[in-house]
Amino acid sequence: MVSHDRTFLAYKLLLQLIPHLQEVIEDPENDDSLDQYIAQVLFLFSQIITLTDLSYTQLQKGANDARSDDIRRIKEELAIWINRDLSPSPALELRSRHDRGLQNDTIGGLLCPIEYDWFDDE
Repeated sequence: MVSHDRTFLAYKLLLQLIPHLQEVIEDPENDDSLDQYIAQVLFLFSQIITLTDLSYTQLQKGANDARSDDIRRIKEELAIWINRDLSPSPALELRSRHDRGLQNDTIGGLLCPIEYDWFDDE
């Protein structure tokens, strides 16, 4: 879109947002009214930017919270599944990851690449 087309589109949108703006702009004796309308436009834009920033912040917070909740649930469900089906000794704690990883023989066997035998001492 050409620059002057975008400018005209923005002007038309402003006319829709602010009642009687076109009349104030076209009347040369309304310098004070034009200043008021300009202040109103600037205030309107600042409110839109603030709302956009708040919306983005809230959406990002919601996404982060959902991701955190998903990871917590996966961590607990994996521990339940491994405890039930593989019976590690000692059993995995549901809310802690400190006993997981290569230091745990059952988890190490699950994490080990398929080409290797975790339980082979070589």
